[in-house]
Amino acid sequence: MKPSPNPNGNTLASIDEGGTVRLWDTRNQRPLGQPLKGHVIGSSVAFSPDNKTLASAGLGVTLRLWDPILWSSNWTAFQTRVCTAVGYSLTKTQWRRLVPAEPYHETCTQRE
Repeated sequence: MKPSPNPNGNTLASIDEGGTVRLWDTRNQRPLGQPLKGHVIGSSVAFSPDNKTLASAGLGVTLRLWDPILWSSNWTAFQTRVCTAVGYSLTKTQWRRLVPAEPYHETCTQRE
């Protein structure tokens, strides 16, 4: 399985035989964020030309599109995106499932 560099060359995406996608900072050769999981068996990964999406393919016809906000570690942008999408703060349980390596933060202010 061939790794895929993003268009600016700063990030490399790889997928292992178990279907786990990992992103790497090419400047310091360290992983970015948490592994992205969603395939039973992985086959390939590729960035879109505009660097706004990462596509990963699994065995058969499984295709997943990943938003770069998931690996950017820009938690303010993540919180804003979640609040806009769901309209409420994630519970601690939901947060742990989505971003287990990060401490809990309210994703938006509760509206009265």
